[in-house]
Amino acid sequence: MSYNESKTVLRAELPMLRGKSIHEAYEYFSPLLGKPDYVDEWDGKVELFQYMNSKHDYVPVEKNVSGKESDMRWGVDYILAYANDYGDKKGKANHSLKELRSIAEEMAKKFEINPEDCRLVSYTWYNGSEEPIEFELK
Repeated sequence: MSYNESKTVLRAELPMLRGKSIHEAYEYFSPLLGKPDYVDEWDGKVELFQYMNSKHDYVPVEKNVSGKESDMRWGVDYILAYANDYGDKKGKANHSLKELRSIAEEMAKKFEINPEDCRLVSYTWYNGSEEPIEFELK
């Protein structure tokens, strides 16, 4: 059954994963984040993996507009706050700039990125459709 989900995150694109397959991204994320909540494999290749927003501090995110593997873009969200229509809630959407800076620095160390590339993002979507992942400002 589909429902609304809301999340507030610090998001960073991971340039080293641009153009990488789902299987390659899985191999990158699983040592850093642990076993995903859901993994679908076929012929020894991971075709889908998912970390639940409500259960983890970090969750991988991906965007592919064209459908070509070479256009895959991967990133990571640090979940500051999450809620859905079933009453699942996690975190808070009220953070100081000092706290956000500290989290961005933690993300930078863990994922080898520049902390200045982390962006504060907040949105709600109906999960019967694709989650609206964006990496650039519009």
